[in-house]
Amino acid sequence: MSSIPPKNIKKPTSRIKRSELNPIFHAKEKREDSKVITKTFVQNALKTGVIDLSRKTLDDIPNEIFNLEELLKRRSGIFIPDFDKCPDDDEYQWWDRKPITSLNVSSNSIHQISPEIQQLVDLTFLNASTNVLSTMPKEIRYLTKLVHIDLSHNAITELPDEFFEFPNLKYLNLSHNEMENLHPSVSDLNMLEYLDVSFNKLKDIPNGIGFMVHLKEIIASNNALQTIPDDITMLRNLQVLNISNNQVAVLPSLANLKKLQTFHGQQNNLTEIPDFTGCDKIENIYLSHNAITEMTNFLSEPYPQLKILDLKNNKIESCPEEIQQLTTLVQLELANNDIREIPISLCRMRNLNVFNIVGNPIRNIRSDILNGGSRRILRFLKDKEQDNLKREEFEKSLENTSIPDKYKMRKTSSLNVSNMKLSELPQETLKEAETEKVHILNLSKNKFECFPENLEILSESLEQMNLAENQISLVPTTIEMFQRLLFINLSRNGLTSLPDEFAKLTHLKELDLSFNNFTKIPNCIYELIRLEILSFRNNKLEEIQVTEETLKKLTRLASLDLANNNIGFVPPEIGTMKQITYLDLTGNTFRNPRHAILEKGTQFVMAYLRDRLPEEK
Repeated sequence: MSSIPPKNIKKPTSRIKRSELNPIFHAKEKREDSKVITKTFVQNALKTGVIDLSRKTLDDIPNEIFNLEELLKRRSGIFIPDFDKCPDDDEYQWWDRKPITSLNVSSNSIHQISPEIQQLVDLTFLNASTNVLSTMPKEIRYLTKLVHIDLSHNAITELPDEFFEFPNLKYLNLSHNEMENLHPSVSDLNMLEYLDVSFNKLKDIPNGIGFMVHLKEIIASNNALQTIPDDITMLRNLQVLNISNNQVAVLPSLANLKKLQTFHGQQNNLTEIPDFTGCDKIENIYLSHNAITEMTNFLSEPYPQLKILDLKNNKIESCPEEIQQLTTLVQLELANNDIREIPISLCRMRNLNVFNIVGNPIRNIRSDILNGGSRRILRFLKDKEQDNLKREEFEKSLENTSIPDKYKMRKTSSLNVSNMKLSELPQETLKEAETEKVHILNLSKNKFECFPENLEILSESLEQMNLAENQISLVPTTIEMFQRLLFINLSRNGLTSLPDEFAKLTHLKELDLSFNNFTKIPNCIYELIRLEILSFRNNKLEEIQVTEETLKKLTRLASLDLANNNIGFVPPEIGTMKQITYLDLTGNTFRNPRHAILEKGTQFVMAYLRDRLPEEK
């Protein structure tokens, strides 16, 4: 009969005192750090030559790692043999052993590195980034095989002289530390190819850096640099130079940096674009947030590989025609400058995909097009170039003294009799112009007192009409027949009014009535719903009407020039016409806005006027 075991009999257990429990949050001890050094860890390190102690929450580097062979013998009894002997333990074969070449202790809380690190004489790779180091031991000088050192994201304030004696070092990262000075001996690292000292407190880069002739990349961004040493031009192998987010106002010439590919100089105090003469391999130039005022000198070079040019947030006043020679440019950033006109030739840059020009007082492109993105802007410029191509042909032939024959009119699709002192136009010439279906008519700088007789025969083909600088005082009602017109220049005549029939020119985009005798804007103007550019400069206007029935009807109007009139009051409602990118009100009789406000540019004036709108009840 089997016996039944008694119930509720507990096995004896050893009690653990509360005082012996280690709390979750406590100051780690060195013996705790050493627990990560297991037999398997040591064997793997000796087989691979790599010690990886990253992300182990270490406060110190365990001293055992500086002599792993002794540690393995002590812990496991394994004998490290001479070459004529062989151990019985298959887990550790002496012929598989490799010297320690890589040490990674990144992402811990290590506050110092022991001088014992000098025992790792075969070390080529050292990563101690993201710790709390304040310096390095002098004994590190004995690690002469080091090629790669990463000490970024620490609290290093200075480094010993001995740190700069590595004959083979190629990579050095000291970024995100607390250094105020870069040791002059850094130039002794003459094999260095990569140097990162960004996000420190450096006030200068020491002279002698030019001796580091193997340098390919220098990153010194986010410091307090005010100057760059002149001998930086000796770095013939330099490919990347980053000095962004400093206080540099003047740069030495970079002309000798033949291999330079990328330059970061944004967020400094530069007043001009650095000299990149001869930098034929330059691909990316970043110079935003400086005080640069012009681009002309920079564009004297072709830069055959330039892809990105970033000049946004500067004080550039014009975009030169020479910009078109940058045929490889893919991205052009010019936002938030003082540019008033965009060159039409920009559309010839076939590789340009990104073009940012917002935040400029542009007067030759409507704001809705500017806000439509790069493709819409470039497409508009291309259309504009086609419209102006023949007009440009006119300007080249102004010196002609004879009336063009039909063959020339056929070739240019234009009739140009500018500056010939004519008071009338031969009917035979008009008939030839009709036959050749000319698109452009230029009668400027003559003595016409009225529109030439029978001019209406050109109404079916004419798109541009220039009658500037004549003695015309009346526009005939037959103007309504020219419904294909896109551009009319009637400046510098004696006009005081326009006929109501002028409102029929609904395709008109640009109208110049400057230097006449208008006392008010004719009502017919408000019917020209496609109008983009309107100039009443130097007239005798006394008021501006800004209502839903007047100026506000011109929803595409981008440029409005009302300078030098007798306007006594500016309706604040004009500030609500956000499509206007250029507004000139200077030289009038009103006192508000003040002249000082007008000088600050269109966007500022428009915002100023909007702020003075009466509040809705």
